[in-house]
Amino acid sequence: MKLVLLPGLDGTGVLFQPLLSILSSEIKVQVIPLKQEAQLTYSEQAKYVASLIGKEEVVVLAESYSGLVAYELAKLDHVKLSHIVFVASFIGAPSFIAPIAQFLPMNIVKSGFIPRKFVGKFLFGSYASEELVNLFYNSLNKVETNVIKWRLKQVVSIPEVSEKIDIPCTYMQATQDNLVLKSSLEKFRELCSSLVVEEIDGTHFLLQTNPARSAEVLSGIVV
Repeated sequence: MKLVLLPGLDGTGVLFQPLLSILSSEIKVQVIPLKQEAQLTYSEQAKYVASLIGKEEVVVLAESYSGLVAYELAKLDHVKLSHIVFVASFIGAPSFIAPIAQFLPMNIVKSGFIPRKFVGKFLFGSYASEELVNLFYNSLNKVETNVIKWRLKQVVSIPEVSEKIDIPCTYMQATQDNLVLKSSLEKFRELCSSLVVEEIDGTHFLLQTNPARSAEVLSGIVV
């Protein structure tokens, strides 16, 4: 069974590096970066992802922003999904930070003007390291500012969804997530007919702050 990885807000897939470095070599992995264009809907991104998956049955992991992309992917009849793993994700308004985030001066953020220690502490908490901060900026600087701003606007105005997902799902919930409210999990409980919740120590950047435990959970799913 192949594991397809869909990245978070940056859409690059660069941030999967810590997970990929320890994931079992027996697991076949396909990283699918999001289409780096502004104005694309979640549905359009899902159709793009579907075109790259093909006809093979796969397990899809959706990190953060890509939760709604995976949700839309599950609605496509021709895509064969055996399981969806949502990581620190949301299919409803994620947190109080979301409305503020869209007004962040992204050029300043990308420039590195904000002290790196602050960035590391905010994003990675006690797991912060120079390597993780470098990885974050590496991914961020690969994306045009207008694309990031568009995705932040999408996060603020997430459409109401009600169609249930019959595919088995797992939600990997970070214990120290300061970007997605714990209550966001309730929407998944409502829409996923079969849902397993794995609470994992780490920040919103769960695959980066606790790749070992994340890989362990995935190994139990991808067989």
